This record gives sequence, C-alpha cells and structure tokens, in this order.
Amino acid sequence: MTDQPDLVVAVRRLTRAVWCLAAVVAFLMALFLWPYVGFWIRTGEASAAPAGAAAAPVSYDPSEDNDFHARPVPSKVERATAILLTRRERRGGKHVAVISEIVKKAPGVELYYEVGDEYSPFAHAPAPECDDCEGDGEVVFFTGNPAMMRESLSYRDGRVDSLGGMPLDELRRLAAKAAGQPATTEPRAASPSS
Repeated sequence: MTDQPDLVVAVRRLTRAVWCLAAVVAFLMALFLWPYVGFWIRTGEASAAPAGAAAAPVSYDPSEDNDFHARPVPSKVERATAILLTRRERRGGKHVAVISEIVKKAPGVELYYEVGDEYSPFAHAPAPECDDCEGDGEVVFFTGNPAMMRESLSYRDGRVDSLGGMPLDELRRLAAKAAGQPATTEPRAASPSS
C-alpha cells in the first residue's frame, strides 16, 4: 500500500468506518422497531382469519368509567348499578349515615348494604355549625358488581344542591325509568327483587 497516496488510504478507512457506523445504527433501529413490526405481523395474521370466524366482542366494564362524576344525571342514574339514600343521625356523640332507602339496585348485583345499615364512610364528629343537620344525608352512586361507591352527593331538605337543586323525587323517577319500572314518588325500601 505504499504506492497509494495517503489521501486514498484515509478515504478508504473513512468509508469503512461510515459503513460500520451505518450497520450499528441499522441494528439499533431494528431493536427499537421490532415490537412495532411484531405488532403489525400479528395484526396481519388476525385479519387473515377465515371469514366465518367471529371476532370476540369487546367487553365494557361500567365500573371502569373514569368520567362518571362528569356525566349528566340521567346517564349517572342509568350507569349506576345501585343508588342509596342515607340520612344523618346522631349516635354516641357523632353523626352516622344510616341507609334510609335503596333507590335503585340492578338485578343480580351484589350490594352489601340494606336499609337500616350504617354506612360508615360518612360517619364524622359533628362540627359546631352542624348541630341541626340530622335528617339530611347523601345520595350514593355505586357501579360494578359487586357494587362499589363511585360518587356521593349531599342533600338537604329533600334537594340535591350539587345537581341544581334536583328534588329526590326526580332522582327516584329517573331511577325507576332506568330500571323500567313505573315511577312513584313514595320512598321504596329494599326488596329482594329490586
């Protein structure tokens, strides 16, 4: 190689270095893109299934509704698997929430509360300005099976202020409509079929 000029030797070495660098970059890109290529290959195989084969239905679990609190009231009532009304009572120097009514319970849903049970998450020591709040309570929305609490709203004097002052009777009417039952304005207690 002594008869070649130094410039030619340097260019050849640089060319080999560039090709080696390109090979390393291509290898790293292949490692990075492999999961995506595998996804597209698997997707192609799934779409090549026989025409008679039915795709599995996509299941929707209403308990995974992350926007439940943002929904309009009729949608909340429809999606809820159970709706309870509690009322505050003073027991032993504290306020406890006692379930006064099961407004809605979807068929087959496991609800671990009955009318008259204490709903302990709402028990609290009364504040000085809360001496006269016995009788008021909360509307509690549950979703899923078994029923899990998703949202609670306080009511006072038979109205839910955070729902624009909606009367509890309107909530009962919406629940009866969602369950396909005739609407009543009388409070219902839990029954085995409700």
